[in-house]
Amino acid sequence: MKKLLVLLLIFSVILIGSYFFKYKNGSTCENLLERINILAISSNYCDVDDECYINREYNGCGLGCYLVHNKNENVDELMGLVNIYKKECSAGCFKDCALETKSKFHCKDNKCVKIE
Repeated sequence: MKKLLVLLLIFSVILIGSYFFKYKNGSTCENLLERINILAISSNYCDVDDECYINREYNGCGLGCYLVHNKNENVDELMGLVNIYKKECSAGCFKDCALETKSKFHCKDNKCVKIE
């Protein structure tokens, strides 16, 4: 019985350790960030200014201060990946986005772009 408990404990430690290594490993975090960027780019489209939505929950180190996307786009998968990235790849990092809170966007050439 003790041997079984010890084996279960060892297996649990290996499993948990491999999970944390998966996201602490730089190349995996880079792959996750690459997937986030692909989804972010594909969600930024518009026909009129009113379709541009500024998602400020996106901010974080390595991510920028906001995500601009079509307000009708389902970004659940993207935000799920963002939350994993923020928790596992940039924990303890602080991104000051205070100056970016007043940014405005409009639709230009079917993309939401910042008004300069």
